[in-house]
Amino acid sequence: MIFRDYADTAGFWRTGKKVKQIKIRDINDKPLCFRNGWNGYAFAWNPFSINALQVNGKVFYRGWGIFFAKSIECEVKLVKKAKFFSAITAINDDRKQLDPEKWLVDFEVLDCNGDLLASTTVKMGETAKIEAELPDTDTFHIRMTDRSGAAVPVGWMEPEIIYSDGTTEHPGERGNSPADVGLSFDYDGKPFDPELWAHTVTETAKDQYHHQWISPDGKLELAVDARIFDDLHVVEWTPYLAALTDEKTAIVENFLPLHLKKTVYDLPHNGTPDYYREMAALLQPEVILRRTYGSKSTGNDFTESEVLLTCRHDLNKFRLTTEDGRSSSTWLPFFELDFYNNRRMNFAIGWSGEWVGNFEMYNFDTLEAKVGMKATHFHLLPGEKIRQPAIAAHFSVARLEDSRNEFRKYIVRHRQVRDSKNALVYPPICAMYGGTIPSRELMDFADMFEKHSLPLEVFWVDAGWYGEDRELPRALLRSDWYTTVGNWRVNQLLHPGGLKPLSDKLHKTNRKFLLWVEIERAVKNTPIVKEHPEYFVFTDGDNCMLDLGNDAACDYAIETISKLAAENGMDWYREDFNFNTIPFWEAADTPDRIGMAESRFVTGFYRFWGTLRKRFPDLMIDNCASGGQRIDMETLSLSIPLWRSDFQCFRTIPYLAEANQIHFDGLSRWIPFHSCGTVIKPGDDYAFVSGSLGTMLLNFCDELENFAPFADWLREMLNITLRMRKYLAGNYYRLFDCAPKDFTNAYAMELFEESEQAGYAAVFRREMCEESEYTLKLRDIEPDAQYEVEILPQKNKTVLSGRELQKFNCVLPEPRSYLLIFFQKI
Repeated sequence: MIFRDYADTAGFWRTGKKVKQIKIRDINDKPLCFRNGWNGYAFAWNPFSINALQVNGKVFYRGWGIFFAKSIECEVKLVKKAKFFSAITAINDDRKQLDPEKWLVDFEVLDCNGDLLASTTVKMGETAKIEAELPDTDTFHIRMTDRSGAAVPVGWMEPEIIYSDGTTEHPGERGNSPADVGLSFDYDGKPFDPELWAHTVTETAKDQYHHQWISPDGKLELAVDARIFDDLHVVEWTPYLAALTDEKTAIVENFLPLHLKKTVYDLPHNGTPDYYREMAALLQPEVILRRTYGSKSTGNDFTESEVLLTCRHDLNKFRLTTEDGRSSSTWLPFFELDFYNNRRMNFAIGWSGEWVGNFEMYNFDTLEAKVGMKATHFHLLPGEKIRQPAIAAHFSVARLEDSRNEFRKYIVRHRQVRDSKNALVYPPICAMYGGTIPSRELMDFADMFEKHSLPLEVFWVDAGWYGEDRELPRALLRSDWYTTVGNWRVNQLLHPGGLKPLSDKLHKTNRKFLLWVEIERAVKNTPIVKEHPEYFVFTDGDNCMLDLGNDAACDYAIETISKLAAENGMDWYREDFNFNTIPFWEAADTPDRIGMAESRFVTGFYRFWGTLRKRFPDLMIDNCASGGQRIDMETLSLSIPLWRSDFQCFRTIPYLAEANQIHFDGLSRWIPFHSCGTVIKPGDDYAFVSGSLGTMLLNFCDELENFAPFADWLREMLNITLRMRKYLAGNYYRLFDCAPKDFTNAYAMELFEESEQAGYAAVFRREMCEESEYTLKLRDIEPDAQYEVEILPQKNKTVLSGRELQKFNCVLPEPRSYLLIFFQKI
């Protein structure tokens, strides 16, 4: 059962002890391989192979087997002390037709001192049972000697272990192979073995554990904070490394916070030979890797893609990674592994830098996944402490859409940002203006919102407000906003007295103030770079990177934003991040410190944001990074991506509405709270509602001189947006496929809040879609219940049964039109 995978993983992070498995290794380190001749990492028969061991027509599907020459001796390491071992020994019949009298093999069981415990000799076509009384030990040897002098496939079939405590185990049983989910790395050239490192574990709170492993040389600490959520079948862990002495540590390399090995199929060990033959013939062991594109400022951002992994040489490997040091710039740091029979694992990576995931199928039925930083090869200096990527693992046996909603529940309950009262922070309705617009005009816009009673919650001032006192073009994109980054003083010519007068005005009408900053990048000629060049990392370009791994530089970032927040009345801090950090990290690394610059930077980044949230518990952070390029498990805990893609900058593109549908659909598969920009086109309800799916940002409002002519329309549409927003944390269902982008199809979705037994569905008939009639199969509906239903834009109200909602018929006569179906259980 998949729940054993969860139980074993949770059990390890509770105790620090892995569930032990019987291990077999060649004591002479000779290569072991499977009967079918493929390279292998274990000493076992492949039960899917049609060529499983056969003797006179009898087929053995359980046991240990090897193809060897001359003789081989292997050590068997048990999980605990045992008193008895038995097995059926045999030579495979596949060479019987050549010279059956030629093949003769001695099988022996020995203790660790080499003393013989049992022996038997087997000819081709024969089987012999070998039985050995074990001297209350957890280790013994098995030896095969080939008298024929040629390579012979042999097996110890149907083995049985009787342990000293009276329990029995039958090694090789199928249906009993849990996933090995954990971390791995090498230290001083040796693989990390939790059994060999001094270990302590403390339960710091209910289902929260702090582990400490000390290296055998006493110089390195591996600390891991783990949390376990039994109700959701989720385990998460965050590793830290620290130097413990006044000497530098040995080299840490190949650090993988997630190292997964999993048998793809768990078939029952007692299946009939015909059953296994049928499975071998019909099933190609495979895993579906579901991954989601990141943000590249395209209409297809956040679309999902599937990879089928099998053991074929051209289909057995896949790699996920980032390209520019931002966690979601290429792929989202979330992925799903689908096994047969609805067994699924969802993973989230908590790392706001560059990460890599390598996936490989081998040995016919084994999947291995390795996730971590791109490269790690470093020692730690005295007193140094860094963190590595965090991992969350979710285990499920639910159907696909239910499994996804289980994961969303985990994000909502345990990862979504909250305010000082521990309340969820929903994406606000915002109105955006460039910082190049003078304060007097911004004040007028704020007055206009109040005059027309528009339910706008956040007044957004974007880039261009900073630098020397000077006149600037009113249009943001024509200004020098990107060439003065790093000079974080308010341009007093545009904003006399700073931006506090504007925020004060907004606060009087219960609206909030958002300000854009890009603290991690600076242009070389800005004052702070000249005054403190030691805070920055330089390459050949005009930009330099604030080194958040430098404590003084991190303190500068904290104090700069804290001062801006206090002096200007900020309620939202918008952090942008518009450059490739990899060249800067590589420039800062040395050959014996590969990965350290990035590790220190990301560690400092979390200190920076975490300190801001502690100082200002109700200061919310908008996570931009060129539009949605630094979304990961850790940033979700501290921020909301209000601008999920820079594709929203291209406001003249005709399919912005469909892009908003696509972006919302793909990102909502993983996280519930995010929003986008929408260009106001009075009367274009289709585009407005498409942008309202994840709340709303009125984009480039400075292009509108006056809201008065369409204030009533805008107020009505914003109230619909607020009504939709209340269900964002609920279950999400894709009712019609969102892709492709050629707009010949309709898109439909549903959000359902279980606690209220209410939700809404939306259906969009796209511009090139010829269909006008649709049947929506709404989810989470009780067939015998009654529901109040309201349909927009017609504003029709009615009462329908659950059965009627489960097959709801609707008509959209015109292209580029929509319906919203709100429902509430009575």
